[in-house]
Amino acid sequence: MRIPADAKLKSVDFLKGNLIVQLEQGARWKVPVSRFPALAKAAEDVRRRYELLPDGKGVVWPALVLCVSLQQLKP
Repeated sequence: MRIPADAKLKSVDFLKGNLIVQLEQGARWKVPVSRFPALAKAAEDVRRRYELLPDGKGVVWPALVLCVSLQQLKP
């Protein structure tokens, strides 16, 4: 899957073992949380405390010292 150059993250959420990635452009991706072991092991409240990178090209979980790029999130 090719990611458009202008793609930016809008939000992330968790549902039934998946990370749901919402892009500003409207696309929605479902990615298995198991792809990211630190997230898979993290408590729900820790998972919900994320920050999007200012350029929209990644997401950070400060409590987990984890940064995931848009490229890593593609299905």
